[in-house]
Amino acid sequence: MQLVVLVGLPGVGKFSVARRICEQLGYRNFHNHLVVDALLALFEFGSPPFVELRELIWTAMLKRAVRAGIEGVVFTVAFDRSVDRRFLLDLSANIGDGADIRMFQLWCDDEGMESRITAADRRAYHKLSSLAEYSELAENGAFDGPDVPASARVIDTTGMTVDAVAAIIVGDLASQSS
Repeated sequence: MQLVVLVGLPGVGKFSVARRICEQLGYRNFHNHLVVDALLALFEFGSPPFVELRELIWTAMLKRAVRAGIEGVVFTVAFDRSVDRRFLLDLSANIGDGADIRMFQLWCDDEGMESRITAADRRAYHKLSSLAEYSELAENGAFDGPDVPASARVIDTTGMTVDAVAAIIVGDLASQSS
């Protein structure tokens, strides 16, 4: 299974880029909010059961996708201090053999982040969409972690379209598999 991991702050374009990659390659989109939203029905964000179950579910689903022979998955992970610092570093060992993991860290400058956080489509997906809340969370260190492997490719999405970012990633995947 090809596992493409997109990691970065809220608003850098992980979900949008993941959708485009999935459209182009026929991969499945395993967006972090699928699990987060389910857990929020019962547990407060960041509480011990929330954190424990989120990572357990992420890992179990990816492990099962490998065993099921799913060709490709794009998995998004937001920087969040409640994610175990080693989660991404240990991902390969935790999901087992059979996954070719390619990691990309997306980021953009402050001006780009401001326009993205307040975009209407973020509210439609129940994502962080308040600039004031984003700033407060950032000031309180909420976006610290997890650690990203040194092998991850960093892509500055500032001023780039979703199509352009997806093209870079799809191009990298093609060149790495040949």
